Amino acid sequence: MGNLIITISREFGSGGRKIGELLATQLCIPFYDKEIIQMTAEKSGLSADFVAEQEEHSRRSFLFSIASGPYSAVSMPFPYDSNVTDQAYFSQTDIIRELAAAGSCVIVGRCADYILREEEKLLRVFVTADPEKRRQRIVNEYGIDEKSSADKIKKADRARASYVRRYTGEEWGDVNNYDLVINSDFTGITGAVEVIKTALRARGYIRGTGHEAGDPSPSFSFFTRFSFPAVHSSEMSEKTENGCKQGHSVVKFQNKGDSLPATKNINRRKRLINMFDNNMGVFEKIEDAVDAAKAAQKALMANNTTQDRQKMIENIKKRALERLEEICMMEYTETGYGRYEDKVLKNGGSFSDTPDTKDVPIQVYSGSKGLTIDYFAPFGIVGAITPVTNPASTIIANTICNLAVGNSLVFNPHPGGVKSASWTINLVNRAIVEAGGPENMVVAAAKPTME
Repeated sequence: MGNLIITISREFGSGGRKIGELLATQLCIPFYDKEIIQMTAEKSGLSADFVAEQEEHSRRSFLFSIASGPYSAVSMPFPYDSNVTDQAYFSQTDIIRELAAAGSCVIVGRCADYILREEEKLLRVFVTADPEKRRQRIVNEYGIDEKSSADKIKKADRARASYVRRYTGEEWGDVNNYDLVINSDFTGITGAVEVIKTALRARGYIRGTGHEAGDPSPSFSFFTRFSFPAVHSSEMSEKTENGCKQGHSVVKFQNKGDSLPATKNINRRKRLINMFDNNMGVFEKIEDAVDAAKAAQKALMANNTTQDRQKMIENIKKRALERLEEICMMEYTETGYGRYEDKVLKNGGSFSDTPDTKDVPIQVYSGSKGLTIDYFAPFGIVGAITPVTNPASTIIANTICNLAVGNSLVFNPHPGGVKSASWTINLVNRAIVEAGGPENMVVAAAKPTME
């Protein structure tokens, strides 16, 4: 069978793009939306702004009569007398076909459901929602003025309908043109993703309950916002060994001379990295991890005050909250436990409210026989395990309360959440060092076992 292709058409403000992004993350395959605009611009020689504008302000042209007739515009050779708007569409059609041929993926909008209608493993999804809920979403998420929000929705939907009608001859939103229609008011974002995955399993496109697309058990991968060096195309096979086995095709950019992973981050030039590269605190041997934690704890007590430890803790909380959504998505995607929205609420409170040095009591007694100071001294090194359900939040919360009294930690993560745990250990250590603390206050073995 061919590559798995999911196309998502959506009403403006219905959350279709978020649904597509989350679905692609869970299936471990690339996600394409606005990235296609840049690819189209480079292929056609037109500006990206012009390509985007044509999608929003579609006009009738001679192609409308062709698209509405027995010969589809998307299957015809490039017409000699077509206008520049149509040139953008033909270039975009080629890009969409190339992406589908390169590997399994999720594509949002741009008539992809029609262009790829002959694909063997195609699921065409349409996302709708109540107009008032859509209006609230674009005000809250896009910052659109509340007074003009309703009009903005009408114009956006009208432009999409016109664009589809112009190039396919079909009616946008007609349930007969889709395999699955979802009301996101009813399902929510994560619920919609689960509905789509259920449909994919019913068709035999994916197997089991994991995050697989065309492969029995691809392992987890993660796209980070850290500014690490680029991974060039020649390094792809090595760098993605621990990542998805099918989800990382490479698209050659014309006029650029370099190759980038064909992922949802391509338009921001963010690179796919292996989470174990430069992971501070993660060791091949547990003995080396323990030795590093011991040295770090001694350095902390020798060189840093209680006030210094509080600064480190504040920085951990800051960095963890900055990456809250990534951490929650990473846990959810790797382990499959819980709900993403619940993790955001739970972990956000956990990172903010875990006790720190301000909660460690110091009592002073004075009398005729002298002065006594009663305080909590560190044990030194603390051994800990992480559950498969919440590996990242467990590490962050335990680090905060142990660092408050001067302990270092050696974690044995559950094998089912080891990548989330390792990534979080790296984040915590870097936050500590950034605030003036020693390296490797929190450590773990790269390949823990249940034994």
